[in-house]
Amino acid sequence: MDHTEVLRWLEARSDELRAEIAAAQRLPDRSHEVGDFKDEATDSLASTVSGAEVERDLAELRDNEHTLAIIRQGRYGLCEDCAEPIEAARLQARPASTRCLACQEAAERRPQAAGS
Repeated sequence: MDHTEVLRWLEARSDELRAEIAAAQRLPDRSHEVGDFKDEATDSLASTVSGAEVERDLAELRDNEHTLAIIRQGRYGLCEDCAEPIEAARLQARPASTRCLACQEAAERRPQAAGS
């Protein structure tokens, strides 16, 4: 994919994610309804799954928005840590990549800052 195609793909995917997040936030709260324990367990599980899906969607949306900013700045395809070109196969597999594989692995090994 060239930069224009990646830009369009990321924008379209971001729109999909926003719609999924909005739909999940509109789910009715059934906690006040009377039901049996199985209903409550099912509702609790559904709520947990929905919450996890929203968190995953929000993380992907943040990644996409970050990558879109990099594209608009003309720095797409360069690692944001070492400034070396990101492997074409990596960008093909994950267009939102902003780090080369070595820098991404190093970033994942670093402990997260407190509170983040």
